[in-house]
Amino acid sequence: MGVEVYDTQCGCKVFKRELAQVIFKEQFISKWLFDVELFFRIKRLYNADQMSKIAREIPLKAWVDKDDSKVKMTYFLKMWLDLYRINKLYNVRIKKSV
Repeated sequence: MGVEVYDTQCGCKVFKRELAQVIFKEQFISKWLFDVELFFRIKRLYNADQMSKIAREIPLKAWVDKDDSKVKMTYFLKMWLDLYRINKLYNVRIKKSV
């Protein structure tokens, strides 16, 4: 994706109102990988240099792991398909806009 992010799935995401209105306007492809799709949507609007100025990753100081995960094993296979679909959709859009 070309964005330096250690963990897209963890933590809180905070956006300015103007950006949030744009990146949350369309429905997401995946309910579990929407974080990844958010980064693709932002990347569509900003180049890598601009993104490094507007986005920050702040690591969590503590993490509590929950043993009773609600994610079904079959969804792990679906996530790979969703990731492929997200990558294909946004890489095509990014290339066309360049």
